Amino acid sequence: MSRISLITAPVAVATLLTLATAAGGVWMHKKWLRQQAAATDTGPFRMEVAIDLAGRAVPEGIESFYFFPITRDATDIGPELQEMLARAAAEQDYVGITGVDPEYNLATVTAALAAPREGDLAGLVIVYVGPAEHEAPLRESVASTGAELRYVHYSPAPSTGAI
Repeated sequence: MSRISLITAPVAVATLLTLATAAGGVWMHKKWLRQQAAATDTGPFRMEVAIDLAGRAVPEGIESFYFFPITRDATDIGPELQEMLARAAAEQDYVGITGVDPEYNLATVTAALAAPREGDLAGLVIVYVGPAEHEAPLRESVASTGAELRYVHYSPAPSTGAI
């Protein structure tokens, strides 16, 4: 069964936040994580859909990967993201990244990639889920790090209130 490692949990789901913060990173079963995301999704952006899209960009043979959800209510997550990217690069692993606010997500990830660090991020594969218009600027930011970017387009339509 596929699993996702939810490292640093700046998400609105209290259970995920408690588990991930207390353990410094926890392996989560994909099905459970989707259920929790679905239970808290509001508005046009659906974390459940974004997690699924990220998972589809990871090859079948890879049983687990890191996932970093970005929310605006999390403060100063840049250092946590930088640490997680470095850890995943050392492990030659995949990292899924997404969040509700595309502009904030792009700014957060771009800043984390531009921050000074020891060595490069060679071996890291970033699976970023976001709007098509952010692909070019993110590719530019990733290019100098040694990491690979797998960009997954996701632009949810605004809710009309209709069922």
